[in-house]
Formats: sequence, structure tokens, C-alpha cells
Amino acid sequence: MSRNSLVALPQLLAALTLGAAVLAGDGEGAPLEAPKPARHVVVTLGDSITKGTRPGVKAEETFSSLLAARLKESGFEVEVVNLGVGGERTDGALARLDKEVLARKPMVVTVMYGTNDSYVDRGEKDSRLSAEQYRENLGKIVTALRRGGAEPLLMTEPRWAAGEKDGLGEDPNVRLERFVVVCREVARAQGVRLVDHYAHWKKAEESGTKLRDWTTDGCHPNPRGHREVADLALPALREALAPGELVFSVKTWKGEYGSRDVPGGVETTPVEGAIYVVRGDGTGLKKVIDLGKNTDFPSYSPDGRWLYFQSNASGRSHVYRCTPEGKDVKVLTEGDRLGKSWKEAFGYALSRDGRRLLYTVHDGTTGRVALADADGGNPRLLFPKLGYTYMGALSPAGDRAVVSGPARGYRLLVADLADGEPRDLTPDHPDSYAPQFTPDGKTIVFVRRDGDVYRVGIDGKDLRRLTEGNRYVEFRLSAKDAHGSTDGPQVSPDGKRVAYIGVRDGIPNVFVMNLDGSEPRAVTARKAPCGRVRWGPDGRHLAFVSFEGKSPQLFTVAAGGGEPRQITWLDGAVYFVSWRAQE
Repeated sequence: MSRNSLVALPQLLAALTLGAAVLAGDGEGAPLEAPKPARHVVVTLGDSITKGTRPGVKAEETFSSLLAARLKESGFEVEVVNLGVGGERTDGALARLDKEVLARKPMVVTVMYGTNDSYVDRGEKDSRLSAEQYRENLGKIVTALRRGGAEPLLMTEPRWAAGEKDGLGEDPNVRLERFVVVCREVARAQGVRLVDHYAHWKKAEESGTKLRDWTTDGCHPNPRGHREVADLALPALREALAPGELVFSVKTWKGEYGSRDVPGGVETTPVEGAIYVVRGDGTGLKKVIDLGKNTDFPSYSPDGRWLYFQSNASGRSHVYRCTPEGKDVKVLTEGDRLGKSWKEAFGYALSRDGRRLLYTVHDGTTGRVALADADGGNPRLLFPKLGYTYMGALSPAGDRAVVSGPARGYRLLVADLADGEPRDLTPDHPDSYAPQFTPDGKTIVFVRRDGDVYRVGIDGKDLRRLTEGNRYVEFRLSAKDAHGSTDGPQVSPDGKRVAYIGVRDGIPNVFVMNLDGSEPRAVTARKAPCGRVRWGPDGRHLAFVSFEGKSPQLFTVAAGGGEPRQITWLDGAVYFVSWRAQE
């Protein structure tokens, strides 16, 4: 959405000129979905409780089979592979991860261990594995699964029925519960979904349920017990398979795409645009808006009820709104309510409560930031005498706005909307772009022309440089895309982390770091440029675009790392992406 000319990266331009990253792109015709695997694989990994089959339990009665049937009923195209092995512990699971689990290229792997790890055999004094060995193994399993492109789903083991004894003659739940605590801690530390069967079975027992009625022998679930396991695991598995819904734009054009700065704006290759939606697992791809010229930058309202975007369909750039299905399309910024000179609008942002709309109006030479109701009503210019400002964002409470622009040499300006008097937030740091508030409204994260990510307090204090020597500012569609588009970082939904594009071996890739800049790590290691990274609403997934063949396509990846999953195969360039908030 940037209108300023920023520094081109030699490494990025070289990458765009070589191999699969070349963008020739005649872009003719509507984008079409290419063939891709129709079925996802889910692996249930564990011991005999996961294996399930035994006297009194048929294969179709195990929780793995029940999950397969219920997922199919919910519309998921999945194959659930039961890889439970009797007597297995976490060390045994580690030994067979590559050949037996990851070789199947699963999307999700449920991991349930602890009963065998914690058990004390007759004649022994200690558990088969210590709690720390269990912790280490479980952490390694999570890391290996993510590295292999699978999302781990940790599950605690069910509680033993009353009256059972281990080799010491003690209640095996005493030791098992210590391992359950470790499992919960690993899930929390690694940001992994957890299904707590132990807590569920314990609560049932405390409510009067006899757990022997849920087991064949006090330990292994019977058909009723497997139904309890499946019922509890199903919601988490559904979320893991389809972490949300995405909306994205697709650009098409003739010839090679190019852009350059001209007085008052940017000149680009003529582009057609359309808006698509797709589930996080790649299913349900649908075109919802096809207005044509420069239809782009879609995003959902915070409550998911509306879809916003901008388009030049009328011959001028304006902000639009419609339903998520593409119905009831309405231009929100058309007309001369702010003055006849303001003929175009772009660069919108919504408040967190979805009640206010911030955007930039432009007269062909200069621009101002405007504020309106979410439906475009009651618009007004913010600090109109200041000069050319844009790149605005609203605070979570909707009571402040931060902007950048030529008016102050692209220094960040913040204003309380009650009085509208802006103040310099970065007086000693010009060339600051793409500002955004943290969820608590106390900090603003942004990128500077030097390509590094920064943060500053809302009071202008505690200015910090979070990256060093990153040298990434714009996403570019080709080596001739001289202007590019500012591609800033994004703060996670919980406000604790920042996702950004970092240059790795000369190639822009996805990175994540803590809000204070600590623990930066590469999430992807692709050989083609990446951009437009966005957090999923669950904080566990990231969406981004990366070149695949001649055009950038849509990918998702676990925030903890792993093999990215390609979501689209389209005849056109996936350009901008946003998630729909979870209900």
C-alpha cells in the first residue's frame, strides 16, 4: 500500500531473476486451481492405548477409527493412520519417527505417551523412564514433527481405574500424574495444542463415574472409553486440520510486471485483481470478488462478518465492503463528503472492535488520513493541515491513530483522536513505515528504510531496534518492480511475538522473534523469496506468500517451524493475505 520509493535489495532482485522465482506471467484468464492431493494424513502415535484393539475392542471401535469417521462426517478429506504400538514409550517413538511417521507426510500427528514411561515394573524402584527423560523425549518428538512439516497435537494418557497397582504395589496414577504435568508443561512451552484426557477422566471419576466402566482392565479403554477419547480430541483435531479461513488477492497482467515512481504516486503495469477465500487446510477455494482493475488488499472485520478490500474498478481507487460470500458489495469512500479534491482512497485499517475505519484520501498529488464509521459513514479528516500522511493504524481501543508519510519525513506521528493533535513519536528516526499497535496498545512495531524492525512505546520512550542488518522493506513481484510494496512485520495475537521477513542467505524468508527482539529464528528456509507474513488467529500458524514457478502462491506453516504447506496452485500472483478471526 506504499506510495513511496524505497531501497531495492540486490539480493532480492537477483533471486527474482533466477530459476523458479522468475515472473514472466502473461496472467491471461481467470486463475484456476491446479490438481493437488485431495486427502490429508493424520497419524495417531502412541502405545497400546492408542493401538486400541484387544479382546473387547474392535478396530472400528478405537478412537482412531472413530476420529476418522467423525472427521469425514464433518467434511474433512483425511486418512487417519493408527501407529500405536503396545508397550511403547517416548524413546521408542523417537526411534521410528522418520521411517514410520514422517514418511507418510502427515498434516497432524497426535502424540499420547506416559503410561509406559511412568510405570514401575515388579522388582524395580523407579519408573521405566524418569520424568526428565520423558520431557526431553517429548520435546524432541515435537521438534522433529514440526521440522518434518507435521503439526503435533499432544495428549495426556487416560487415568487408571481405582484399585490398580504397579510393581511397587502403589497406585500407578501417582507417578503417571507427574508425567501428565510434564506433558502439559511441554505443550505450554512449545505452543502445542493439548488434549488433556487425564484431567477429563479424573473429573469424571470425581463426579461418580467408575473408570472400570470405561476400560477393559482398569488401564486400556473399552469401546465406551475410546468414545470418550475421541469426543475430547475431535475439536482440537478439527482446529489443527483447518486452523482458520484465509482471504487473499490474486493479480494477473500481461507481460512482465513493473513499477516506478512518478510525481504524485506510482506507475505500474495494468493489473486485474480478484479476491479468493480458502480454508487453512487448502480446501474450499472460492472466488468471491471479481471486480477487475487493481482489486486487492482484502481483510476481514474483527468479528468476521464483513470483508473489506480496495479496488480501482470504478476508475479510481476506493475502499469497499461486502459479506464474506461476496454479496452486498458497497463502496465506502466514494463521493465528495471530505471535499471535491479528494478523489481516491486507499490504505485502510480497522479498529479492533470493528467500529472505526481509518484510510487515506488522495487528490493525485498529496494525501490525508481520514476516519469514518466502519460502514463509511461520518467521515472526517484527521489533522488536515499537517501535510501528506498515510500508512495509518488504529489502537486496539480505537482512541489513537499512528501514521507516517512525507509530512514529517516518514517519522511516526501518534494522536489521541479526542483532540486530534499529532505528536512526533520518532523525532530522530525518519523513514519509518508500516506501524502497528501491540494488542495492549502500549507499543508500536514498525520497519525502517534500513530494513530492520523496531519498536517504541506509545509515549515515545523505549525505542528499540529489534533486528540488525535485515535489509528487507518491500515485497516485489519482479526484478522490474522498482517501487515494490512496503511489507512490514506483524505482532502475534497474544502480543508476545513478532513475525517478519528476514533475509536468509540472500533470500527473504519468514522469521519469528519475541517482542523484545530476543530469540529470533527462521521459520522457513525456502529458496524463493517470501513475503506478506500474517499470524493465524490461534497464534500457532502463519500464512505467507512465496514464489512457486512463475508466481507467488499462498503457504501456511506452523509458527514453531517445519515444512511449509502450499495452499494454492493458481494461474496468477497471490499478493496479499489475511486470516478470518475465529468464532
